[in-house]
Amino acid sequence: MKNTRKYTIKSRNVLGALLLIGQLITAPLYAKQSEYQQPIPSQQHVEVLKPKNDTREYRSITLSNNIRTMLVSDPKLENFSVNLRLAEGRLGDPSDQRGFAHLYEHMIYGGSVRYTVFEYFSEHAKNIRTIDVNDKERSVGKAFANSTELGFYVTTNKTDKALVVFNQYLQAEFTSKEIKRGIRALNRHRVDKQAEMGKMLFADASPLHPIRYFEGNPVNHVARSDSREDIKALRKQLLAHHKAKFSANNMTLVVVGPNSLDKLAEYVEHYFSFIPSFPVEHKNITVEAYPKESLPHTLYIEPKDYLQNLSNRLTVQFFIPNNLKDWQTNPNEYVSWLLTNNDSSSLKRKLVDLNYISSINVDSSPKQFGSSGYLNVGVALTQTGELNRQKIIDLIYQYTSQLKGKVLVKDNYLKYIADANKNFEQTEVLDGKKLASKLSENLFTYPGQYALKGEYTALRFDASAIQTVLNSLKVDNSRVIQFKQQPDMTIDPSLPFKYKVVNK
Repeated sequence: MKNTRKYTIKSRNVLGALLLIGQLITAPLYAKQSEYQQPIPSQQHVEVLKPKNDTREYRSITLSNNIRTMLVSDPKLENFSVNLRLAEGRLGDPSDQRGFAHLYEHMIYGGSVRYTVFEYFSEHAKNIRTIDVNDKERSVGKAFANSTELGFYVTTNKTDKALVVFNQYLQAEFTSKEIKRGIRALNRHRVDKQAEMGKMLFADASPLHPIRYFEGNPVNHVARSDSREDIKALRKQLLAHHKAKFSANNMTLVVVGPNSLDKLAEYVEHYFSFIPSFPVEHKNITVEAYPKESLPHTLYIEPKDYLQNLSNRLTVQFFIPNNLKDWQTNPNEYVSWLLTNNDSSSLKRKLVDLNYISSINVDSSPKQFGSSGYLNVGVALTQTGELNRQKIIDLIYQYTSQLKGKVLVKDNYLKYIADANKNFEQTEVLDGKKLASKLSENLFTYPGQYALKGEYTALRFDASAIQTVLNSLKVDNSRVIQFKQQPDMTIDPSLPFKYKVVNK
């Protein structure tokens, strides 16, 4: 049985109600129908760099309300995807209401437990034919540390209806019934494996940093109660949050579909230009997630049940300052390349030749903790590697400490540029949903021209930007993560696993 949102018309006659329903079918709330068919003077076309074998058409534009937007046209697509990403995430949760950003994400969809916004459809669902979604059609909603994804993907014959519905939900009514539904949704999500993984990886973080309590203990969770008083207070907070954060200059938008670029441009201006643009204040996190006095150390996590496949993994994690401003140099990616390329002197070749590892992966997230982030060196161990875990850790530290002589050589950076460009040309073609998500995230860091190229962008050699990363690759600025059983592991009632922190 499908759930619907009910709407009560107060102080309106029947004719007025019929007119309102008619308007809802043909145009979204706050959008001006007259603008839909007119040229959009605010759009500034920018050539988007793409691989030579990519036949899709791209257009980077700015809407009249200043939303940075990417349009992607591919006539072969059978689905239409929208991704609206807000630059607000879980790190902004109030300290006594962990899960607030997660709740807000659900509330945009009427508090939906399952991400099928179209099953709740709209305030006027009983008067409008529903979209009838299938298992391959979903709304997109996810709260990350620093951003929140909102959107949907449907088969192309449902594009117009889906846009109308999504536009209505972005008006954010946040009724009491929806908040109750949202609380149920959060309590269900808090026990899934993905949420558990997040708690595991940051179980040793400072208790003063919000990343330690993304979903947190029930006593400080936003969804701990659905009493009338709590719901009333929550609604007030949700509306205030929406009013203070839901700004066009605080988000990015990506639309991927089979329509022409001009048609996609009409869609986005018509359905998203209503979003206001105003100054937004972001929460300033000054607390270190991993204070220097607590480093280095090793976090051991009990490899239970679904974690068994991770029991042969270990990761050395270095903490780096937020350097997204250095996107033209991409120093994190450059360092990753030096460690993992096929050169005979790289860390990868050394560990493979010793038969210690079957694979290596270096990844970074420079804003994971707010004003700082990490660079991870992760490996999958062979049987020989299992017997030499400490030797592998020592080799990682040895190689990162010796990088300076290689990293600050401009000729090596030119080789990196050539490799990055080659790898970009060989990138896989993503489906519409994944592409929309990737581009909406990249638009926060890269100008539209480089949004698709993203991490493969390398434009200039900046020794100071690279040196800043090198200064962070030190033993006393790191921790090791291992999914390995240890004696006397810690049991925390608020965590569904055992762990142990061993200081060096």
